[in-house]
Amino acid sequence: VMFEHFAWKSALLLMEDDMTERDCYFTLEAVFHLMDDYTVKTYSFPPEEPLRTDEMFQEIHDTEVVIMCAGADRVREIMLAAHKRQLTNGSCMFFNVDLFNASSYGNGSWQRGDEYDDDARKAYSSLNTVTLLKTVKPEYENFSVEMRKSMERVGLYDCSDCGNVNMFLEGFHDAMLLYAIALHEAMKNGYNKKNGTEITSHMWNRTFEGIAGQVSIDVNGDRNGDFSLMSMTNVEAGTFEVVANYFGVNKTFQLLSAFDSRRFTVKGRQEVNQ
Repeated sequence: VMFEHFAWKSALLLMEDDMTERDCYFTLEAVFHLMDDYTVKTYSFPPEEPLRTDEMFQEIHDTEVVIMCAGADRVREIMLAAHKRQLTNGSCMFFNVDLFNASSYGNGSWQRGDEYDDDARKAYSSLNTVTLLKTVKPEYENFSVEMRKSMERVGLYDCSDCGNVNMFLEGFHDAMLLYAIALHEAMKNGYNKKNGTEITSHMWNRTFEGIAGQVSIDVNGDRNGDFSLMSMTNVEAGTFEVVANYFGVNKTFQLLSAFDSRRFTVKGRQEVNQ
């Protein structure tokens, strides 16, 4: 939607690929297959090797948009390298995909308490983060509290992501809820839990209220994704907020009050970044 709105034509997909779970590979593979009408290049790197930034940035020079999926430290390293090469002055758009709501991924955090913090803050003023739709539902907050308590009870005190409820926990909760709804409807029609085809038919092409908001399943049984776009709205403080939302069920893009189109115009953002 944003490529159409801002008339972007080219993109570089940067992904950290561990060759095992391959979360970032599969995340950006989905993006790649949606961009048949655009010029798209890909560049992957393993998590255990040093970044070859010179090689990486050779791919960026003729690209309008960079879309990244990597660990938080790797995203910071890339953005610092881009800033050093003066690529964060509006000549290129930078997006980071964090669909896991987990601190192990690039979650928009620039601060490390080191000598590079000031440059990182300035670099991140050019970074936009795509994440799952942000929710303020009280039920979700209660769910998060209960999940953290459960983690503590089983001894996960040192878990780096225990302060976050990621998409897998949300998805498992909503999947069980959807199954319960479908099973209840099937049983009302005289079926039982062994009638899988009938139960599945009640899962597709419907919308229900999940733990974090509405969940929409299309006619093929796939979930329609809802996403938020976060940008640094206060460069001095280095703080981010949601500037836009995307709703998959009707493919609409909601621009919020903090959205500034100049941030997303190639070679037209210097005033915003000052």
